[in-house]
Amino acid sequence: MKKQLRELKIHTIREAEEARCPNLGDT
Repeated sequence: MKKQLRELKIHTIREAEEARCPNLGDT
């Protein structure tokens, strides 16, 4: 359960970073 929660948090942070920098994956 704890591992799943941590992975969910990492996924959320990653999505937030991509939303903040949409050009990051276009290089």
